[in-house]
Amino acid sequence: MILSSVKKYAGDFTDKKVQMILSDSMNQFQENEEKGVTDKPFYLFYWQMGDNFFDDDSENIYTEMIQKVKSGERLLLDDVSVHSIRDLGFTEFEKPLQIGNYVPWTDFFSVIGNINLLICVLTILICSTIFSNDTSKNVNQILLITKLGRNKMIFAKIIVGTVIPLCTLILFHLLNAGIFSLMYDTSGWNSSIQTNLSMGLFQFPVEWNHLQTYLIVVLLQSIGIVFVSSFTLLISSFAKSPITSLSVSLGMFLLPQLLLQIFRKGILNKLLYFFPINNLNAQKTLELLSSEKS
Repeated sequence: MILSSVKKYAGDFTDKKVQMILSDSMNQFQENEEKGVTDKPFYLFYWQMGDNFFDDDSENIYTEMIQKVKSGERLLLDDVSVHSIRDLGFTEFEKPLQIGNYVPWTDFFSVIGNINLLICVLTILICSTIFSNDTSKNVNQILLITKLGRNKMIFAKIIVGTVIPLCTLILFHLLNAGIFSLMYDTSGWNSSIQTNLSMGLFQFPVEWNHLQTYLIVVLLQSIGIVFVSSFTLLISSFAKSPITSLSVSLGMFLLPQLLLQIFRKGILNKLLYFFPINNLNAQKTLELLSSEKS
């Protein structure tokens, strides 16, 4: 039922649309209360709309609705104070923002950070052995016999250490997107990221929808993977054993997370969020981009 309701509201995000959603949510709640439904369904979409746009606390509004129903009346939208879209500081563009079924996309964004972490760890495991394994087995001495052969081998290893992690990242994202589209409704792909009330990016300065935002996040993750593979390959070229290379690479990967706990404010704090270990949270990354562009 909630899915069909959300689809009904899809389109321009206007004050009139907000009032219609709030009115419908109030009527539905009071209708269930009149019928004596004890186990009322919880609709996150309705709750978040009320939590953001009701001037009073949402819990107080629901309590007042219960009291009204008990007295044989109904609380109407005209009886409560409601914020406007401008009151909440939503970014305004030439065209109205678009609202849609954003709830599944919120879950989707929370999962893609785990994919990035997995690929980063796999990248370190693979790249940490590419050069250090040759050093530990004294294979480098054999490669030095022919300069051309050694150069080709180094170039090939760098390509493998970069391309394989990137292809793996893309493959995992394709699989994840396929599973997501089968299990959830994806109709909210074209709704504005600003209207995702779960993420709270009301003032995000760029006119992106959920699909565009997802592609940007994947692009940032791809850049992060290239960065991880690059410094791991560099460490591997100096390390004398795969264990040393792996240990140092993991330490360097985790170091920005430790520094983030030390530098909690200022420019350095923001810069640390650009390291792969710290931008696993898509929402936090978007908040950072929002603050940088504002």
